[in-house]
Amino acid sequence: MKEPMALSRATMGFQNQTSSFDFTANVGVAARRYLTRKEQHKVILSALRHSPKTTDFLRSVGCFQAPTRIHELRAQGYSIDTAMVNAWGADGRTHRMALYTLNEPTDDWVRPAAGSN
Repeated sequence: MKEPMALSRATMGFQNQTSSFDFTANVGVAARRYLTRKEQHKVILSALRHSPKTTDFLRSVGCFQAPTRIHELRAQGYSIDTAMVNAWGADGRTHRMALYTLNEPTDDWVRPAAGSN
């Protein structure tokens, strides 16, 4: 980059603006400390219930071994799809990363009574 301060000057205008979008899915506080494996599971499920998330996002909220945690959640019975996408990383460059989507019913599902067809 020819002028290193150009990016910081360009983003200064956005610092005072508030956005109505919640990209953290109520998990931003958890990223301030190291999370246990079970806490990471909760953070990932909370985020994925909000919307699909990339590996980069999960890393930013404290889940540094996202593929391993996703594997563990699948072993617990959660249905999580993985799609490889090209996305902008935190370093400002494009990277190939996983996009995780939780397949969960959006409304309450009631199991049919035994013997009914």
